[in-house]
Amino acid sequence: MLISNNDRKDYWTKYANKAGYLLFVLVAAWFIIRRQDPSTGLTYMALAMVFDPFDPRRTWQERTRFQRIWLLTHLVLIVLLLMHTLTTG
Repeated sequence: MLISNNDRKDYWTKYANKAGYLLFVLVAAWFIIRRQDPSTGLTYMALAMVFDPFDPRRTWQERTRFQRIWLLTHLVLIVLLLMHTLTTG
């Protein structure tokens, strides 16, 4: 059974994005909680958004409510970390 290049690309995109997102969120949590370094945690948390944990081909309107809430919550956490970093210097 042969796998087409499109199927390989879809498989890679699906799992690589989830793995990248999870990795960057876990590293951000480690810096924030364990190292007490919210500015570095902020950087990793913001970079995690590059890896769309859901289907990156779907537009915002096509996403489910859960996905939109998840991504907006992630964005709010980034803004809160930015505000914390800027106010504590």
